[in-house]
Order: sequence, then structure tokens, then C-alpha cells
Amino acid sequence: MNKSNIISVAKRVLAIELQAIKTLNTSFDNNFYNVVKTIYNTKGKTIVTGVVKSSHIGNKISATLSSTGTPSHFVHATEASHGDLGSIAKNDSVIAVYDITGDADMVIIAKFKTRELLSEFIKKISAISN
Repeated sequence: MNKSNIISVAKRVLAIELQAIKTLNTSFDNNFYNVVKTIYNTKGKTIVTGVVKSSHIGNKISATLSSTGTPSHFVHATEASHGDLGSIAKNDSVIAVYDITGDADMVIIAKFKTRELLSEFIKKISAISN
């Protein structure tokens, strides 16, 4: 690759990213409001969970929440069935980051959280999917 090709590719990538950022505006709807409101009103911690690539994204979300003053930690959905469920408490909310094709391990956390009243849990869970 020569200098001209590298610069041309960089400009194309930037144009694509700029277009993607412009479409983010449509994401700010009732669902967005409900997620923010749930996190803000959470009396416990905001638990973020995911598996595979989603776990990396979830871990970053949890770290960002923690660094901005929102108590949060990441629970890997696969590890949840091996003892990590104990770190999720009644007053916590859960953000599940997952691939739309389905991550079966997420069901473990959902079943665990049903120890609470189901309607209370539904109010507290948010999902981010591709």
C-alpha cells in the first residue's frame, strides 16, 4: 500500500464512521430513557453481563459506569453458574449485552434474578443487542 491508498482508505473509514454517528440520534427514544432511568434509580449496583465478544463490551460499559460514580461490576454470564451469581443482589439492576442470535448463558442470570418478584426484575433489566 502506498501513501495515497492509505490516506484514501482512512478518509473512507472516517466518512463511514461519521455517517454511523449521525444515525445514533434515532437511538434516543423511550427505550434509551428507560435504561438511563433504571440505572439512575438503582439502589444497588448496576451489573453488566455478557459472553464472548459481548463480554468485552460489557466489561467496558461496567468500567465506564464505575469510573463515573455509578456502582457497577461485570459478571461473565458463563461464570455466573459457577458461583458468581452470589454477587448479584436484590436491589441490583442488570444490563445484558448479547448477540441477537442468542447466548444461552444469559438464561442462567435471568432465572437467578427471578428469585425477586418477576415484575420488579423486568423493570430492572436492560438488554443491549446487535
